[in-house]
Amino acid sequence: MDKNNIYKILSFCSIAVIGIGIGFFFGQKYKGSQNPNTATPEEIAKIAKTSKEEIKIIEKTVPEVYFFKLDENRICPKEYVIKAKFGTDTPVFYTSQNKLYGRVKPELCFATKEKAIEKGFVEKK
Repeated sequence: MDKNNIYKILSFCSIAVIGIGIGFFFGQKYKGSQNPNTATPEEIAKIAKTSKEEIKIIEKTVPEVYFFKLDENRICPKEYVIKAKFGTDTPVFYTSQNKLYGRVKPELCFATKEKAIEKGFVEKK
Protein backbone atom coordinates (compact mmCIF):
# COMPACT_ATOMS: atom_id res chain seq x y z
CA MET A 1 0.00 0.00 0.00
CA ASP A 2 1.37 3.38 -0.86
CA LYS A 3 1.36 6.47 1.28
CA ASN A 4 -1.50 8.22 -0.57
CA ASN A 5 -3.90 5.32 -0.02
CA ILE A 6 -3.11 5.26 3.69
CA TYR A 7 -3.80 9.00 3.95
CA LYS A 8 -7.09 8.60 2.07
CA ILE A 9 -8.20 5.79 4.41
CA LEU A 10 -7.20 7.77 7.51
CA SER A 11 -8.98 10.88 6.19
CA PHE A 12 -12.13 8.90 5.47
CA CYS A 13 -12.07 7.31 8.95
CA SER A 14 -11.49 10.69 10.61
CA ILE A 15 -14.42 12.27 8.76
CA ALA A 16 -16.64 9.30 9.62
CA VAL A 17 -15.74 9.48 13.34
CA ILE A 18 -16.31 13.24 13.42
CA GLY A 19 -19.65 12.86 11.60
CA ILE A 20 -20.84 10.17 13.99
CA GLY A 21 -19.71 12.24 16.99
CA ILE A 22 -21.58 15.34 15.77
CA GLY A 23 -24.71 13.29 15.12
CA PHE A 24 -24.54 11.72 18.57
CA PHE A 25 -23.97 15.12 20.23
CA PHE A 26 -26.93 16.83 18.53
CA GLY A 27 -29.11 13.76 18.99
CA GLN A 28 -28.49 13.84 22.74
CA LYS A 29 -29.09 17.60 22.88
CA TYR A 30 -32.43 17.16 21.11
CA LYS A 31 -33.41 14.27 23.36
CA GLY A 32 -32.53 16.32 26.44
CA SER A 33 -34.50 19.35 25.23
CA GLN A 34 -37.79 17.48 25.12
CA ASN A 35 -40.06 18.05 28.10
CA PRO A 36 -40.16 14.80 30.10
CA ASN A 37 -43.52 15.83 31.61
CA THR A 38 -45.29 16.04 28.26
CA ALA A 39 -47.67 13.16 27.61
CA THR A 40 -47.13 11.21 24.41
CA PRO A 41 -50.05 10.58 22.02
CA GLU A 42 -50.06 6.95 23.21
CA GLU A 43 -50.39 8.03 26.85
CA ILE A 44 -53.24 10.39 26.01
CA ALA A 45 -55.02 7.62 24.09
CA LYS A 46 -54.60 5.32 27.10
CA ILE A 47 -56.10 7.96 29.41
CA ALA A 48 -59.04 8.43 27.03
CA LYS A 49 -59.80 4.70 27.22
CA THR A 50 -59.73 4.61 31.03
CA SER A 51 -62.62 2.64 32.48
CA LYS A 52 -65.22 4.20 34.77
CA GLU A 53 -63.90 2.24 37.74
CA GLU A 54 -60.39 3.59 37.22
CA ILE A 55 -61.69 7.14 36.92
CA LYS A 56 -63.53 6.77 40.25
CA ILE A 57 -60.21 5.82 41.85
CA ILE A 58 -58.53 8.86 40.27
CA GLU A 59 -61.27 11.19 41.55
CA LYS A 60 -60.78 10.01 45.11
CA THR A 61 -57.00 10.50 45.05
CA VAL A 62 -56.79 14.05 43.64
CA PRO A 63 -58.50 16.61 45.85
CA GLU A 64 -59.79 19.79 44.17
CA VAL A 65 -59.77 18.14 40.72
CA TYR A 66 -62.90 16.88 38.94
CA PHE A 67 -62.48 14.21 36.26
CA PHE A 68 -65.36 13.53 33.90
CA LYS A 69 -66.68 10.01 33.71
CA LEU A 70 -66.94 8.36 30.30
CA ASP A 71 -69.88 9.66 28.23
CA GLU A 72 -70.60 12.37 30.83
CA ASN A 73 -71.62 15.90 29.77
CA ARG A 74 -68.66 18.24 29.98
CA ILE A 75 -70.15 20.63 32.55
CA CYS A 76 -68.11 21.50 35.62
CA PRO A 77 -69.89 21.13 38.96
CA LYS A 78 -70.39 24.42 40.83
CA GLU A 79 -67.63 23.52 43.34
CA TYR A 80 -65.14 23.22 40.44
CA VAL A 81 -65.29 26.58 38.65
CA ILE A 82 -62.01 26.39 36.71
CA LYS A 83 -62.34 24.75 33.26
CA ALA A 84 -59.21 23.05 31.93
CA LYS A 85 -58.11 21.63 28.58
CA PHE A 86 -54.90 19.87 27.64
CA GLY A 87 -54.38 21.84 24.41
CA THR A 88 -51.75 21.04 21.81
CA ASP A 89 -48.60 22.39 23.49
CA THR A 90 -49.50 23.59 26.95
CA PRO A 91 -52.40 22.61 29.18
CA VAL A 92 -54.57 25.68 29.84
CA PHE A 93 -57.35 26.68 32.19
CA TYR A 94 -60.15 29.22 31.93
CA THR A 95 -61.69 31.32 34.69
CA SER A 96 -65.16 32.87 34.53
CA GLN A 97 -63.50 36.21 33.63
CA ASN A 98 -62.31 34.78 30.29
CA LYS A 99 -64.59 35.71 27.38
CA LEU A 100 -64.42 32.12 26.02
CA TYR A 101 -65.36 30.53 29.37
CA GLY A 102 -68.97 29.82 28.38
CA ARG A 103 -67.99 28.05 25.15
CA VAL A 104 -65.15 25.92 26.56
CA LYS A 105 -65.81 22.18 26.72
CA PRO A 106 -63.49 21.21 29.59
CA GLU A 107 -61.51 18.00 29.82
CA LEU A 108 -61.31 18.36 33.60
CA CYS A 109 -62.19 20.96 36.24
CA PHE A 110 -60.35 22.46 39.18
CA ALA A 111 -61.70 23.94 42.40
CA THR A 112 -59.12 26.75 42.44
CA LYS A 113 -56.69 28.56 40.14
CA GLU A 114 -53.88 27.60 42.49
CA LYS A 115 -54.63 23.89 42.06
CA ALA A 116 -54.64 24.24 38.26
CA ILE A 117 -51.28 26.04 38.35
CA GLU A 118 -49.89 23.43 40.75
CA LYS A 119 -50.82 20.70 38.24
CA GLY A 120 -48.98 22.48 35.39
CA PHE A 121 -51.84 24.35 33.71
CA VAL A 122 -51.47 27.93 32.46
CA GLU A 123 -54.26 30.52 32.57
CA LYS A 124 -55.67 31.36 29.13
CA LYS A 125 -55.87 35.13 28.75
